Amino acid sequence: MGRWMRDAALAILLGAGVAVLLTAMVMPVCVKGISMEPTISSGSWVLVDKVAYSSSMPCRGDLVIIENVVFTQEGEGARLLKRIVGLPGDRVQISGERLFVNGEDKTEELCAQEHIFGDMETVIVEEGCIFVMGDNADQSMDSRSEAIGQLPIENIWGKAFFQVYPWKRFGPLGRSPA
Repeated sequence: MGRWMRDAALAILLGAGVAVLLTAMVMPVCVKGISMEPTISSGSWVLVDKVAYSSSMPCRGDLVIIENVVFTQEGEGARLLKRIVGLPGDRVQISGERLFVNGEDKTEELCAQEHIFGDMETVIVEEGCIFVMGDNADQSMDSRSEAIGQLPIENIWGKAFFQVYPWKRFGPLGRSPA
């Protein structure tokens, strides 16, 4: 009886330790808003790797949760889910309803829309910063806005890597919005 109790207690403690460790590294997040549609809809749940960039740099196309510098209507900052379209040193431009990165048309690769409303002069992404956009670019507040602009890499809270809800979209999140 004593050994069984000890083994059960050890299993419970081990399980609790694993749960705490996982919570420190992976966090479920509910997406609010339409800026990432149709890739990710409002009300969807995604898993976020909070340590993804502790030993590596972000990549163009990654879906990231960023600390928002813009305050919500409730007066508090919110985390936003966006796609990285520009890395340090990249030249990002919107012209003729198309997204260009370093002179190459990346609209299909990095946007869920065929056309992006409005032009944007070329922006050179500063060292230590990223340029982010929502897949639903016409309905997204992102780096094109002066309120958000280029974001320091340190503002990345985590990398979204798996959609867990709704069930019909259950699975890994890729780099392409298609």
